[in-house]
Amino acid sequence: MTFPDPTFDNHPSYESTPPPPAPAPTPPAPPAAQPPAYPGRPPAQRAYQPPIEDAEEAARAQRVQRAAQDAEAQTRARRDIGFGAVWLLAGIIITLWTLSSGATFYIVAWGPMLYGAYRLIKGLVTRNRTPS
Repeated sequence: MTFPDPTFDNHPSYESTPPPPAPAPTPPAPPAAQPPAYPGRPPAQRAYQPPIEDAEEAARAQRVQRAAQDAEAQTRARRDIGFGAVWLLAGIIITLWTLSSGATFYIVAWGPMLYGAYRLIKGLVTRNRTPS
């Protein structure tokens, strides 16, 4: 008993069959919808604001939003002034303490003084730029 060749090389109809037709080209997919351009934060991070029809109400909403931003800036300025003063004083106290200890070496804590001066000046500038 003989088995047929699994490669079909010796099959009589192998050479006579035409190649299968090429598949029809698929039309290109339509372009995906582009998300709308949002200024500022992405839409998921912005608070919902209903549309405002009245110009007076829109102006009032802008004033309220600006007042909230100014209050936040004032709080940030007070915090910067406080932390800056603490760091600056800590650097000065460490330096004076090591100078008065009578040791052969002393520490000039310029890092805390520099950082404290930066935060203090930053807080003062922020406080002066925002209205009270």
